[in-house]
Amino acid sequence: MVNELVRYFHQNKWYYIAQMSGWLTFTLVHVLFYKIALPLDINVILFYVSWLFFGFWISHIYRFFLKKFTVLQKPLYIQIILTLASPLVLSYLFFNIVQWVGCYMGVLNKESDNTAFLDVSGYYNFYIVFLIWNIGYFGLNYVINYRKEEIKELKLEAANREVELNILKSQLNPHFLFNALNSIRALIDENPEKSREAITQLSNILRNILSAQKNKEIHFEDEISIVKDYLSLEKIRYEERLNYSFDIDPKTLQFSIPPLMIQTLVENAIKHGIAKLPKGGSIRIHSRLAHPLWFISIINTGKIQSNNIENKNNGIGIKNTLDRLQLLYGNNAHFKLEQINDNEVLAEIVIKLSE
Repeated sequence: MVNELVRYFHQNKWYYIAQMSGWLTFTLVHVLFYKIALPLDINVILFYVSWLFFGFWISHIYRFFLKKFTVLQKPLYIQIILTLASPLVLSYLFFNIVQWVGCYMGVLNKESDNTAFLDVSGYYNFYIVFLIWNIGYFGLNYVINYRKEEIKELKLEAANREVELNILKSQLNPHFLFNALNSIRALIDENPEKSREAITQLSNILRNILSAQKNKEIHFEDEISIVKDYLSLEKIRYEERLNYSFDIDPKTLQFSIPPLMIQTLVENAIKHGIAKLPKGGSIRIHSRLAHPLWFISIINTGKIQSNNIENKNNGIGIKNTLDRLQLLYGNNAHFKLEQINDNEVLAEIVIKLSE
């Protein structure tokens, strides 16, 4: 029981601090003004102390009913109406209680001039006090609840994004594995030695991928390592029909990128570009920094077929890239796929780095 009370007061400590501070200030101000006009005695001081007591408990019981009837969850217009209207009742109740207490203690009487502060103007002052209390209480709780809802929505959005990212990443593994196994199958009869080498290479790639998949993002250096292993595997299959090169700014190696994003674009370049050319072609991978923009380019030999231009986002590779960039970076990342000359295609990712 004691522990529960301690926990309750700890959770509501700022409310009680505000309550006591507010009503104490209210009481002391009135004592000060009374002292300026008339001499103080013990009955007057006790009379004003009763203001502190009754003000605290009237507002506290009022808060109890606000919580009991979940007023703070009601529409905003209801809260505004209650903020303006309830002080009429609260101030009337407070006015009559202190009037009665004052008369009982002999501080106030009908013939005394001391009752001047408890006329209509006194009632109006009490209304203002409870109005300020309402504005503070409803206003603060509105801000707190708004922030809670905002945080809740952000957490929900983050959870949804996490699910979407996991789905997108899960698309890539079977997609990549299917293509890699097809490459190895083509080598088995043609060149058993190279097929064994390819299986070893595939094992290395899968080990790196499994490690990378644990995170939403990985270092660009690790992504490039996966790409190099993948291109080595494909080089076994395509031999002289595939050439590749890297031009990587060392400053970009420690930047982060979604796992398999570059590998997916390289795979796409081979499948839709080089694989369709009798003489094959080349792939050039560039990474350069023009702060705050980071440019990652994959240039491959080939052409975007005219019937695929409008549908170039429909494949798993390109669509996956677009979706993951949008989920992770929003408007701070862009992707484009375009024909840059008669026989080369550019796939470029631009990421705006945080300051």
